[in-house]
Amino acid sequence: MSHESQRTSESRQTEIIAGLQTVWKREKSRQGLTQSAVAEKLGMTQASFSQYLSGKTPVSMKLLVRLCNVLRVPPQDIFPGISDLLPNRRHFMVKHKISDVDSQLDEVLTHNPSLEFTMILVDKTIHWKTEEGDEMTAPEGTSLLCVELKEDGNWDRNKIIEAKFFVIHEVGAKHWRIVCRPAFNKLTKESKLIKAYIVIALRLH
Repeated sequence: MSHESQRTSESRQTEIIAGLQTVWKREKSRQGLTQSAVAEKLGMTQASFSQYLSGKTPVSMKLLVRLCNVLRVPPQDIFPGISDLLPNRRHFMVKHKISDVDSQLDEVLTHNPSLEFTMILVDKTIHWKTEEGDEMTAPEGTSLLCVELKEDGNWDRNKIIEAKFFVIHEVGAKHWRIVCRPAFNKLTKESKLIKAYIVIALRLH
């Protein structure tokens, strides 16, 4: 790395850490967050997260996006310059859960607008079970918003968001069905899948 590039990187890190500390102080108070809880969602220890907050460990662009998804803030809140570094990244607001018409979430997710979504129409009522064994139902007329499965079973745009449900075409089956991750992993191991999509959302009509 040249001295000029190193200075630029150091300058960028200074700006990122300053923004991170400001946003962390704000969101910690607003959302009642703890370092341990956020660190767990990021898959790291509280001590490691503290190193990022203090500026002792550099914050990569990838980690910055992951952290912003956990804190539910746009990356530009921490580092406005990220728009120039990741020009194809955008963010959108998640307002509601399908199960709650009253509570507003105001969650922010960063995404890649080039990501292609697939809509699968449920033309007959389907049932499946969660990992905990709870029964789920999608009535006729439901639309399933999906993305094509990648090799590691996660969204292409964001590796920290782990898929819970999959729409699958199983060997010998004439219909698509929905399964949870353990069932999907088992079918994958047994080489019984022809095609699979990750279920992002269900839209009830």
